[in-house]
Amino acid sequence: MRDYILFLFRNETDESIIEKLSKLNVESVFVDSNISKFISLFDPLALIVDDFTLFSKEKIKTNLPKIYISNEENLCDDVEKNDFFILKKDNIYEIVNLVKLLKQTKANIYSFKENIYKKEIGESFLSGFLQIKSANIKNKYLMITKFISKKDYADSKTIINQIYESIIKMMYIYDYTTKALFNYRVDIDSFASFYINLDLNNFTKNLKEVISRFNSENKSTENIELKFKIIKINGETLPVAHYNFEEEEILNNDIIIELNNSYNRRIILIDEDKIIRSILKARYLNKGYDVLEFDDLAEALKVLDKDSYGVIITEFYTKNMNADDFLLRLKELELNIPVIILSSQKNESSVNRLLKLGAVDYIYKPFSPIELDARLEKLLE
Repeated sequence: MRDYILFLFRNETDESIIEKLSKLNVESVFVDSNISKFISLFDPLALIVDDFTLFSKEKIKTNLPKIYISNEENLCDDVEKNDFFILKKDNIYEIVNLVKLLKQTKANIYSFKENIYKKEIGESFLSGFLQIKSANIKNKYLMITKFISKKDYADSKTIINQIYESIIKMMYIYDYTTKALFNYRVDIDSFASFYINLDLNNFTKNLKEVISRFNSENKSTENIELKFKIIKINGETLPVAHYNFEEEEILNNDIIIELNNSYNRRIILIDEDKIIRSILKARYLNKGYDVLEFDDLAEALKVLDKDSYGVIITEFYTKNMNADDFLLRLKELELNIPVIILSSQKNESSVNRLLKLGAVDYIYKPFSPIELDARLEKLLE
């Protein structure tokens, strides 16, 4: 079966993209107006855009995955925080791989009138998105929608159908799931929706209206409560036990916010010694951490922000900066990220100076990885 990709392009397209998509049995269709009509006609895998103004001019409203490709440096500003996969235009490999993922997903779709995937497909889709590093989107959220029954129902099938109908109504009235990049079913009473670039305050306000409407319109299911859990995802991995709702959370909150779910599981390694970085990276990846590595403190500063969290483990000197200047820059940027210094310098005055500048620990080289483990675990308790 042939699939389609709609291109909404202002600039010339690289012919190699079209050729590679054709090998996947995906036909490229170029459009410049009446986009909604073409979406209905071709039922494409995705819409690929190279000029955001063309998309916004059409005022397109669709669940269709949207890919924005450009060679501009700051892609997130270009798309004005809309829900797009963001890829570099000259990175054909990632574009084709994303289309391949979309093709595989579409072939295994699970739906009850709407775009709801099977759990394993949704998780695969989510994992694929998180591993596309060039997407460079830090503001990523997974929302779990859960229906909690306070009593057993004799005709559970009818009740479930009523719940499904309520979900569909809310999709159209409040648009809270249709704004998601994609949705998938977790189990009989739970659904997951993946969002990027949310205004969390407004979003939670709208969710309260959704809960209110659900409660007022579902008198026959008054013993079923609607709960939401919103999890901010940091890095390339999902938080542990992300579908679980603790009993205390259920009793006290309709909307549960988890902003620090995996932040303290991120380690930033900075060392010019490639062997040390390789050993430590392998060690902490195996322990379930998300690891970023750099050979220069100055380079690390370019990507650190308030969403980095975790712990920084760094050498004292690197080619373009030393730890003193690095710690001062962290203060200037108001980045309260714990820093552990690794150094062969055993000068007591240097140790005291760095600790006063904000370092939380200082470990002499050569060091035992077990010692570093203990310091790290104590810090993250």
